[in-house]
Amino acid sequence: CKLQTGVAIKKYQPNLGRDDEDRDEQYSNNNRVNANAEYEGNPEFLEYETYDEDDEWGPFHLKLYFGDGYQWQGLTKDLNVCLEYKYSVNDVEGKGDPMMLNGCDEDKVEQQFIARGDKTMRLAEDKDLCITYVGNRGLGVFECTGSIFQQWDRVQKKGQFKISPSSEHNRCVTNHHHPREKERVYLDWCHLAEDGDTAYWTLRWNESN
Repeated sequence: CKLQTGVAIKKYQPNLGRDDEDRDEQYSNNNRVNANAEYEGNPEFLEYETYDEDDEWGPFHLKLYFGDGYQWQGLTKDLNVCLEYKYSVNDVEGKGDPMMLNGCDEDKVEQQFIARGDKTMRLAEDKDLCITYVGNRGLGVFECTGSIFQQWDRVQKKGQFKISPSSEHNRCVTNHHHPREKERVYLDWCHLAEDGDTAYWTLRWNESN
């Protein structure tokens, strides 16, 4: 797919501190999970640690996975929604541009991302901007700083996978319940996302293959 140009993007520097008691508990050793354990020996994952930090894959779209037996909004068909960032002129400084679900569109630059060997996921049109999680559940687009809050588990080339912070494998990017277009996504506990059939993603229009 051909990248569009000329989309204005604000660059905010987020406050990446852990501000509340829940966040501190979430980072305790008791809640940490070895993010690499389930991926051992699986050749379908992009092995970040075997590449240089600047190596990258994509562009690709991140499509919400629709599996056998799923039912969204009372329908048994795939709603075909993808992760998208939305530029907002009224966005509150420090929160970053929001992430949302929208109908998958191969040519839509706001749905095109790349993965890098440093575990970041970046905008294909501006590789200085990273998908970042902030606070307890927030998810947005911020200038890349190398922060742990911008590091994600490996992107899987085929099949379905969870989008989880590399240090918090029990948290997932999700909208939690049955998806709708233009609905915000955020971080939630993976078991809750699994209950709503919105824990998994797949790649579409992956130019790495």
